[in-house]
Amino acid sequence: MAGIDIPDNWMGKPIDGALERVLAKKQTPVVPAPIVSPVTANIINPRTYLKVPQYGNTLIATEETHRGKDMYETLQALKAEGLVMPSPRLFMTHWINVKQAAVNKLNALVYADGTTVPDTEAERLWAYLSSTDRKPFGNKPAWSWLNARFTEENGKWYMQNDLQVVTDSTGKKKLEGIIKDLDCPIREDCYVDLEFNAQGFPIRESTNQQYEQGNNSRFWHPRNEAVAGFNAGSVWAGLNCNGDPTNRNSSLGVFACAAGGAPQNSGGSP
Repeated sequence: MAGIDIPDNWMGKPIDGALERVLAKKQTPVVPAPIVSPVTANIINPRTYLKVPQYGNTLIATEETHRGKDMYETLQALKAEGLVMPSPRLFMTHWINVKQAAVNKLNALVYADGTTVPDTEAERLWAYLSSTDRKPFGNKPAWSWLNARFTEENGKWYMQNDLQVVTDSTGKKKLEGIIKDLDCPIREDCYVDLEFNAQGFPIRESTNQQYEQGNNSRFWHPRNEAVAGFNAGSVWAGLNCNGDPTNRNSSLGVFACAAGGAPQNSGGSP
């Protein structure tokens, strides 16, 4: 009976030691690629910015800057400093984060340098963003532009984000950004529960149509050609979508953000 010739290679590769080579490959540890922070701004004092963990490496200021400017001037000033204006969703996500840390004692806030915000400071930040008692804050409101503009065309509503200031041929400034269909379930001014959709808008009216700190907020629904903002004053804290981008006030500023990643979840509450 003739012997069987056993080849010593397969497709040009030696068979001898093949099993050992396969096992060696399986045991080689995989080194993850380094995470590169997308933050581009020069943050001088990291204790004046908080992390927004749902948005990767995004940071948001603890208080407003660039006060007294209209929306056009604010956007231009932020861009010159490598900063951005928060969208309604980003800001309301941050607002809920502060509430959970201060009121519910969940998910402690973290400064830009990675250190944990003390409980007493989290409580102060929550009061700043929600309390009708403004005496501890020099009787000034928390008042900020938000990066959203609303338009209506032929009965259909749109929202623009990532706004930039452009100048037309006549020298007039205008806002341009990424256009998407508007998803805003509530289309009347009212108090709303603290649950927001993927665009940062409330999904349900509150059963209590009086302001109740930590349980509801005031909401002004979008108007055509209007922009968004947040305000916490002596009467309520709320999301307003009926602002005029040319408005200015000495107390009106922006909770500036260092640019970061997209939100990690696609819908539901921030």
